Amino acid sequence: MQGAVANGRRLLSLFSTTDEGFHAKHRRCVNNAFAMSSLVNYEPLVTSTLTYWLDRTEELYASTDQSCNFSQWLQFFAFDVIGEITWSKRLGFVEGNTDVDNIISFLRRFSTMSRPSGKCRYSIVFFGRIPLSSSHNASASTSACTPSLSSP
Repeated sequence: MQGAVANGRRLLSLFSTTDEGFHAKHRRCVNNAFAMSSLVNYEPLVTSTLTYWLDRTEELYASTDQSCNFSQWLQFFAFDVIGEITWSKRLGFVEGNTDVDNIISFLRRFSTMSRPSGKCRYSIVFFGRIPLSSSHNASASTSACTPSLSSP
């Protein structure tokens, strides 16, 4: 379901393989990115986004009568932190107080499909043809996400 397909065959990935040797070999390539010595380098980026998020929380909620969907507000913060760490800029979730390009909504719908297929790999036969989006252009938005059902 979540793996890449090339020439009709599934490609192994660090996250989808059940081959322990493959996983161990390729995990070494990314271990350093998750080492504590690397993670502390991200702290100023997280702090910058946190400061902005707290300012926006004050502006939008603490100093007004508006209620806050806190779980959604925390997701906006998390996605902006990811943007700051990955591309050195926030993605605009907190600034706009919105789900930018419906990314979170898409991921929620996608995970509804991907969770069962992660537990039972043959469930893709049942889920593979279900559109991920109810928008008018669903086929265009899901074509890259729909795996080849002919692969073993």
